[in-house]
Amino acid sequence: MDNFKYKQINPYASVWEVATDINITVPELNELQWKSGDNNLETGTKRQIIEVYNVPEDEKTPFMKEIEQLTEKQNIIKILQEIFNQNSEIIYRNYPFDRSKYINFSSYLEKQIQVDPYLVKDAEEYELPNHVDNRFTFGNIIINLVSNKSTTSFYKEIDSLEPWYTSPQEQGKGTLFLNTENSVHNIKVTQKEPRYILMVKLLLTNLF
Repeated sequence: MDNFKYKQINPYASVWEVATDINITVPELNELQWKSGDNNLETGTKRQIIEVYNVPEDEKTPFMKEIEQLTEKQNIIKILQEIFNQNSEIIYRNYPFDRSKYINFSSYLEKQIQVDPYLVKDAEEYELPNHVDNRFTFGNIIINLVSNKSTTSFYKEIDSLEPWYTSPQEQGKGTLFLNTENSVHNIKVTQKEPRYILMVKLLLTNLF
């Protein structure tokens, strides 16, 4: 599976469109062991997940192993460093790491974030209203595992009604975004068939 390709959507917003060559079918996804329950993804009857890193090794499908390789921490850090090199101002403004302590952005990320990939299955009418993520979230990558009509939308304000950007619908495409006051987003699943996504949570291990 190829690495993420990415392009910035807006030079003033910390949102990037990403793509990779994910190739899996709905029947294959339906055969996986989906679980519901309370966790930091607010799962329930309308959202089910698979925590990729917590699946026993002998139960991992070839696809899960590809996802694991794609979302290795060093791979994600490499992409974020490349993005930082292209537009350091927008990242440093929101995450001003101590340059006397860390020689570059990668060394800061190595110390300060963990990477948690999930496969997510959302049923019709699953909804999260306009919000920004909690303080422990550095950012997220959300990729369509199959083509989805319902995708993540981004808004200028919490009370905005019209999105300024909506994520791609095609298989293998999605968004990478940093968690800032300018990354208000939501999801409302209106499609009849389940929405299947890869969600890679980039979590801060230390707020200070």
